[in-house]
Amino acid sequence: MTFLPVVLKITDDNVVRKEVSIERFLIPISKITVSNPKKILIIVLALIVFGAYAGTQVKLETDRMKYFLQDLPAIVRFKELERVVGGQNTFVVVLNFDELNAKTLKEVDDLSRYILEREDLVYDYDSLSSLIKRFADELPERELSLIISRIPELDRFYSGGLLAIYFKTNADTHDKRLKLWDELKSMFLGWHGIVTGQTVVMTEIGVEMVKAQLAMTSVAYTLIVALLFAIHRSITRAVTPLLAITTVIGIINIYMVLFGIKQTMFSIAMNSITLGLGIDYSIHITERYFEERMNFPPTEVVRRTIERTGKAILTSALTTAGGFGAIAFSNFPAIHDFGILAFISITFSLLSALSFVPAFLMMLEGR
Repeated sequence: MTFLPVVLKITDDNVVRKEVSIERFLIPISKITVSNPKKILIIVLALIVFGAYAGTQVKLETDRMKYFLQDLPAIVRFKELERVVGGQNTFVVVLNFDELNAKTLKEVDDLSRYILEREDLVYDYDSLSSLIKRFADELPERELSLIISRIPELDRFYSGGLLAIYFKTNADTHDKRLKLWDELKSMFLGWHGIVTGQTVVMTEIGVEMVKAQLAMTSVAYTLIVALLFAIHRSITRAVTPLLAITTVIGIINIYMVLFGIKQTMFSIAMNSITLGLGIDYSIHITERYFEERMNFPPTEVVRRTIERTGKAILTSALTTAGGFGAIAFSNFPAIHDFGILAFISITFSLLSALSFVPAFLMMLEGR
């Protein structure tokens, strides 16, 4: 608004240059929009409904190791080590005992073996009881304290009245980890046990990611509606652009489910980014529609709006989509997926602004 007009004025040489004709792309869109407003609204409604459902089916990826190239030498060696010694998805249950005796150890061991047999995701466990049983057929009732004192690395299993049990699991997804975490908490509820460990941290991060995405999206919707309503004093002008962008969010959710793209630390902000970037095109179309409506009937307004304002937003959207689309060339899977999603969101934000917004405003005529 300041620097650019000055530059354009200084460099203006009054020479008319031939530009690439974009109208040939916009004229068919305007004809389709004018002829099929109801069909467009039905398609948009279906996308919003299916997109909302698809959003509940998108999986989470909280394992940091999967954010990087899986053929890196260090990660390949790490996977080989996992195959030899077992996976890293270990739940640690910590119990508090004032006095440790053979009866207590036997009860803990019985419960641990019960969990091992009951839970398909648990394939082994380590505890003080299992460690002692490696050197004896059963838990000794006598001289237990002497035996315990001679165990190397005792602090890993028992220290300061706290007894730790390590459950090795095959829970390699967020849903599996969350399910098993809830199961272990319920089983050790009477023992006042605490379920912890690196796997619990990963699971908690996944839960917080879902909460963060919901919070960011809700705040973005609220701020946009409040700002547009404060400027225009019109609920129509405030809601119309948001409906168009909600369609895009639904399309992103459907795409992620169809192609198995998981939600990561990068993509949880995609809804807010889509709202912030994509809503510009809908606002431009909405404003131009009401300006033209003062002088022309609805069908002519739609044609003029799409073919004239559409020229500017098409150029803007293509350059923005190209900039974000470049991220898709990243070698890191999480960043690559983010670039693809950003490209899709901007592209469909443009299409939604050129089709749904005029169709919706036409349907509101007389209401």
